[in-house]
Amino acid sequence: MLPGPPPPPTSSLPGLRYLRWKYSPTRFINTRGLRHGLYGKNTVWLGIFITFRVLVAVKRASTRTVERVAVDSLKPGEGLVIRTFPVRNGKERARLLRGD
Repeated sequence: MLPGPPPPPTSSLPGLRYLRWKYSPTRFINTRGLRHGLYGKNTVWLGIFITFRVLVAVKRASTRTVERVAVDSLKPGEGLVIRTFPVRNGKERARLLRGD
C-alpha cells in the first residue's frame, strides 16, 4: 500500500499520531523509492523500494489466516443475516472477533 493522506485524528493525541504518520519509516521508503527510484531513475532506491515491497508482500502472505466460512441449508421460513465489522485495520477486526 502506497502512502496516502494522513489518518484522521481519532486518538486523544492527534498531533503525535500525525507525527508518527509523517516520519514513518515505511512511508519514507515508499515515497523515496517511488520518487527517486522509479521516477528519478536511481537504481539504488529502486532496488530498495522493490526489496521492501517484496518483503511486505511475503509477510502479509505468510501471516494471513484462512477465513472460516459456514455452509448450511436454509429451510422455508428461516432467515439469513450477513454482518460486517466496521473496522479500520486487521488488528481491530481480530480483537472484535476474539471478543476483547
